[in-house]
Amino acid sequence: MQGNAEAALTSSEEQYAAGVDPLTLTNDLLSITHTISTLKVSTELANGLHLPEAMITECIELAQKLTMPTLTRVWQILLKGVSEVQFAPMPIQACQMLLLRVAYASTLPTPDEIIKGRQPTNTPTAKVIPLHPENKAVEIKEVQPLLNSSLPSSFKEVVELVGQNKEPLLYAYLLSDVYLVKYEPGKIECRLGDRAPKNLATRLSKLLKQWTNYTWEVILSNEPGMPSLSEQAATEKQQLEEATKQHPLVDKALKAFPGATIKSIESTADD
Repeated sequence: MQGNAEAALTSSEEQYAAGVDPLTLTNDLLSITHTISTLKVSTELANGLHLPEAMITECIELAQKLTMPTLTRVWQILLKGVSEVQFAPMPIQACQMLLLRVAYASTLPTPDEIIKGRQPTNTPTAKVIPLHPENKAVEIKEVQPLLNSSLPSSFKEVVELVGQNKEPLLYAYLLSDVYLVKYEPGKIECRLGDRAPKNLATRLSKLLKQWTNYTWEVILSNEPGMPSLSEQAATEKQQLEEATKQHPLVDKALKAFPGATIKSIESTADD
């Protein structure tokens, strides 16, 4: 959280070499961020954390140095990264990219600092350029982008975020009864199915703002939109099954055992 990317990569390599699972490391970082945020609110809450005294002392020191907006940003980046690490072909690489994202995001200004015109630490500025013939100088500062890099990059990631935050009913509706028309980080345009509640857009927008600290637009449309995520998954499964049946070995096995069906398909490193 202090922007030391090299130290973060070195530490992750050492822990991975020692047998630490990348997903476990990511979850531990989430837990530590929660602990620091809790102690940021009040150090008196330390009594209910059931952690070693040395660790609590270190977390209190970090809580005094870090702002709550920074901790919130780190939490959102890590929360989004859990699924990336879990499903990545190389979990350690996904974990390290997540650490780099946290390291560099910690040097960026918060939205409040952008509004106040404050420049972040370690942000380079352009050289002073002489203006002839008056021979005056002006300092050109690098323009900072809007801070939406930690927002879900796709509608599927939005649905995963809902599931991670334990909203099972909303999660089910988003999977089966929402048809995406257009998506961009911070804005969702969709059509609701017949079974989806009428307040789904309002509730989703409210929860996303709570989880991401960013105001979301959820717009209802009359356009057909894309198939629901459940329908897309079913189509992909059917296509995979059909392609698998064409494999010579599978075709031979199905012919050898009339009535046999494909129960599941698992990919291997050799695929």
